[in-house]
Parts: sequence; C-alpha cells; structure tokens
Amino acid sequence: MSEYKVVHLSPTPLVGAPAKISKTLCDIGINSSCVILRDYPPHSGLSNFFISHATLANDSFDEIMAKCECADIIHIHNDIPQSLAKKLFTLNHKIFIYQVHSPLREGPLYYERSKYLGLDFSKKLVVAQYQPRLYPNYTLVPNITLYQPCVTYRKVGEPLKVMFSPSHKRGGRWNIKVCSRTERAIEAVSSRNDVEVLFLNKPEHPNKLFKARCLAHVTIDEVLTGAYHQVSLEGLCAGNIVFNRADYFSKISLRNVAGSENCPPFIYTEPKSLESNLIMFAENVELTNALKRESKDYYSTHLLPNKLIGKYVEIYQEVFEKSHKRSH
Repeated sequence: MSEYKVVHLSPTPLVGAPAKISKTLCDIGINSSCVILRDYPPHSGLSNFFISHATLANDSFDEIMAKCECADIIHIHNDIPQSLAKKLFTLNHKIFIYQVHSPLREGPLYYERSKYLGLDFSKKLVVAQYQPRLYPNYTLVPNITLYQPCVTYRKVGEPLKVMFSPSHKRGGRWNIKVCSRTERAIEAVSSRNDVEVLFLNKPEHPNKLFKARCLAHVTIDEVLTGAYHQVSLEGLCAGNIVFNRADYFSKISLRNVAGSENCPPFIYTEPKSLESNLIMFAENVELTNALKRESKDYYSTHLLPNKLIGKYVEIYQEVFEKSHKRSH
C-alpha cells in the first residue's frame, strides 16, 4: 500500500478518463478516489455512461471537501469552479496536480485554466494524444482503458466487419469526428458483399460498443485532424485494425508514454483514402488477421492499465517525496 492518498476532481466524466486512472491506482494498492462534479446532461445521450468507479457530487462541495481533507494529493482534471478552488486553497499541506484533457479554443476548455485557479500545482500533465503540441511544457501521461484484450480473427469468406461510432457531430480543429466525405466513403463500401459496416451515429454505452468491437475487424476513429482518440486504444485492445489520421507527433506521444520502441500500428487514413484502405483489407483475409494480431500484441505488451499507471505513480511519488522533505 502507498503512503499517500489521492483524490481526483473532474468537472464532468471526461468520458471516464479520471475514474479509470483512479480505479487502476486502487487496483495496485494506492488509496485513490474520483469525484465528478456533474454528469453529462440527459439530452447528450451520455448520462450514466461514464460514472463507474467515481462519486457524483452534483455540484455539492461538502463531500468533495471531506475527501480532500483526508487526501495528500489532489489531482484536478481540466477545471473546477473558482469557489471550490478557493476552499481547496485553505487546506494545509496538500499537493496539487493539474491535468488537461481538452484542446485550446474548443469546448469545453477554451483557455489554459490552471493559472486562474489560484493553486500552486506541483505538476502539470497533458494526455498523450494530440494535446501535447498545445501544452508543450506539460508532462505527458497516458489515457487508460480497462477492458481485457481480445481478438476475433476473420474467417475465409467472412465479410470485413467495420465499426464506426463517432461520439458526436460537433466541429472544431481537434474535436471533429465525422464529415460528409467520411460518410460517403463508408456508404460506398457498405454496398460491397465483402464488407459489413456497423455505423452508429448516436451514443451507445461504452461496454456495449466494446463487446461489438471484439467481434469486428476494423475500428474507424476520426480521419480528419491528425489526432487519435480513446476509441483507437479500445480498437487495439479489441484486436482491431485501427484507422485514423494520427500524425507523427500524435503517434510519438503515445509511443513515449507506452515505453515502446515502435509507434502503434495505426493505419494512416484520410477521407480520400478511407474507401481504398477498407477495400484493401476486405480483399485480403490473411493481411486482415496479420494486422489484427499486431494490434492485440501492441496493446498487450505496451498499453495494459497496470503498465501505464506506472507513469502516474512515478509522478505522485516524486511530488510526495519532495513535499515530505520540505515539511521536515
């Protein structure tokens, strides 16, 4: 068991990212809890999807403060209200860590907020996807998925099973997930006998999506921005061939936090190449299964939760030891 206690605070579930970190910390014997200020609204279709392994505060600060008073490290994700930050400021001998998950100038994080909270952060962290190029002085940390790795190989004569499940249709430089060119390409291959597309254009529970993904062969993330997102990690976990447009910087960010010599085996895809890339795999069962195996092996070797959580543990240990030395 660790000698310190951690509380994660998040304004929304952030698609479960803070809660997954907290859950994995608990799994390795670190006393951790996660408090979400409010769930996604009902009209979003995402409410109750991402609150497992977390406490929902419903904007009440009483339980938050009770947990924080007993904690050594308070790990804040994206933002908290100024009124809560002022209360946390009054707590003595607490270590504050800030982690950003969102891009600048796009919802829900329109500006770099850590400097406005009035808290002395020992570390500032950034999710190792596309975000590090926007926050160059932050320390890279991984997103974590909690599913067990699996793989279902494609049989000869079986159509290529493709999943595309964009979480929203909003725009933005980094938040865009789908466009008309993507939809046209998917519609074009859907008419083929050797392709079977599951195109989900409304929110579904993540557990349901992952079960479907375990039976699929290809996961399509967005192919527009140069980023990859959590669905790409889930695709690797499910032994899927993962299509995205992750550029060199995005892939290097993941490689670095994964401790791998190689970048993840994503299939670089743009809207103009989406149809041809799908057809390439549709026409080659052997190639499909080789890439599926590579995805599963990469995830199992580099991206398991109990491996990735080591990055957070290193950071906590570092700031805790520094604080302990100062107090003595």
